[in-house]
This record gives sequence, C-alpha cells and structure tokens, in this order.
Amino acid sequence: MIGDRMDTDIISGMESGMSTVLVLSGVSTLENIAPYAYQPTIIINGVGDLAHAEAKAGDGHG
Repeated sequence: MIGDRMDTDIISGMESGMSTVLVLSGVSTLENIAPYAYQPTIIINGVGDLAHAEAKAGDGHG
C-alpha cells in the first residue's frame, strides 16, 4: 500500500497484511509520524523515489 497518510493509507495497508510505503510529499512528515505505535515498511520523499526504494529493498541491504 502506498500513501501519504498514516491514519488512513498506512494503517489500512498494515491491517490488510500488506507492506506499506509512506510518501512524504503529502500530509505526513517524519516529525508527525513519530508518535504512531505503528510505522510504515518504507518511507520515501516522493513517488519518484519508489523504484529506487524497491531496488534497495530487493538487494537485501535496505
């Protein structure tokens, strides 16, 4: 699940058993996600970073 909101996108992805990607180009920031008891699988600055994040996660180093 890819989204920019912790309280809708990320939590629904997690509840569905999916890996989650938080995109910081929307409403969420690193500062305002810290208090959440749950965290996304990956955090990226924008959707343009998604291919790089996927490649990094797939190589066993991310």
